[in-house]
Amino acid sequence: MPTSNELSDEWRSGKYKNAQAIGDFNGDGLIEGAFLAVSRDGKYEGLLAFVYLGGKEQWFVLSKNNLSGSVFMGLDLYKPGKYKVLCETEIECNKAYKKEIEIKNDSFVFYRPESASSIFVWDKTKNQFDRIWESD
Repeated sequence: MPTSNELSDEWRSGKYKNAQAIGDFNGDGLIEGAFLAVSRDGKYEGLLAFVYLGGKEQWFVLSKNNLSGSVFMGLDLYKPGKYKVLCETEIECNKAYKKEIEIKNDSFVFYRPESASSIFVWDKTKNQFDRIWESD
């Protein structure tokens, strides 16, 4: 986890300072997690997540960015439900620029305030997280 100094931006709130999301990402009934991380040398921030597969933790490195000062990304839990996401083409979204997706398990959003955000959703057929852009 990043240090309290690295998580000191005013927009951060709650017990975990928008640095972790805990939920059942793959629908197996077990609690899994996603976490912001900082490399030991302090040069990079990243996004790590784990799920249980076959009773064992499987870890994934989902993002790695250069770090300059405080950690600039945040995490929040998304519960199952319908969400609007970016479309790749106007035709895909009937010229509405966003389409609605339905998330069946807990997922998490990885975001930079007032900037880009993406949702990480577990894909059971590929046994990996899919990244869906919510905004750019």
